[in-house]
Amino acid sequence: MTSKAPYAERLGIGVGLGFVAGWVDVVTLLRFEAFAGMMTGNIIYFGRSFADDQVGQNAGFYLTIVVANMLGVLLVHWARKRVVRNQIPVVATCAFVCIIACDLLLLSKVDADSSKWLMCFIAVAFGAQNAVSMLGEVGVPTTIVTGHIQKIPGLLFEVLSSGMTPMIQGALVMSGSIVLATAMGAFTVASISKARDGKLSWLLIIPGALQWTLLLLQHGFGLKRERSQTLKQPEQINSGLVLTQASPAV
Repeated sequence: MTSKAPYAERLGIGVGLGFVAGWVDVVTLLRFEAFAGMMTGNIIYFGRSFADDQVGQNAGFYLTIVVANMLGVLLVHWARKRVVRNQIPVVATCAFVCIIACDLLLLSKVDADSSKWLMCFIAVAFGAQNAVSMLGEVGVPTTIVTGHIQKIPGLLFEVLSSGMTPMIQGALVMSGSIVLATAMGAFTVASISKARDGKLSWLLIIPGALQWTLLLLQHGFGLKRERSQTLKQPEQINSGLVLTQASPAV
C-alpha cells in the first residue's frame, strides 16, 4: 500500500512506534526471555528449546507466542473487513487492553510458571501494531528492524550509482530513524530498570499508552487525507465540466 500521508507525519509515527517496540522487547526479554514483536528471536528460541531438558514446555511457549502475534495480525485484517471506518481505534484499543491486562496480572503476584503465558497478550498487541504500520499511513514495519537494516545498503548503493532523489532520501531517513528509535527505546527502559534495581513492574503501561496514542494519530491522519481527497473530487469534476463547455464542438 502506498501511503499518501505527509512524510513528516509518517516519520513521526514510525519513529514513535519503533521506540515502543524496542522498549517492550527489552521488558519481555528480561521478564519472559521472549520478544513481543521480533518473531525471529522467538523462532530461534523455539528451535533451541529442542535441546533443552524441558523441550515440550519451552517449545510450546515460544510457538504460542508466535501464534499470538499472528492473531494480532488477523485482528487487523478482520477490522479492515468488518469495522472499516473505525478499524484502527478498535485495534488500538484491543492492543492497549492486552498490554494493560498483562501488566496488572503481573502485579497480582501470579506464580512464575503461569506468568510467562501472559506474554501472549503482549504478542497480540505487537502483531497488531506491525500490521497497522505496514497497511496504514506509515507503510513500513515498526516492530522488526532486519528489513530496514537490509534496505539501507541498497538505498546507499542507489545513491552512489544514480544520485540522491527525494524518494531515496525519504526511505533512508525512515528506515534509519526506526532502527535508531528501536535502539533508543531499548536503552531507555534498560536504564530505567537498572535505576530501579531491576524492577520491571509498571513498565508496560507507558509504552502501551504511547502505542495507543500513536495508532490513533495514524487514524486521524488517514481521515484527514480522505477528507482532503473528497473535497478535491468536486473541484476536479467542476473543472472538467468547465473545460468541456469551453471546448469547441467538433
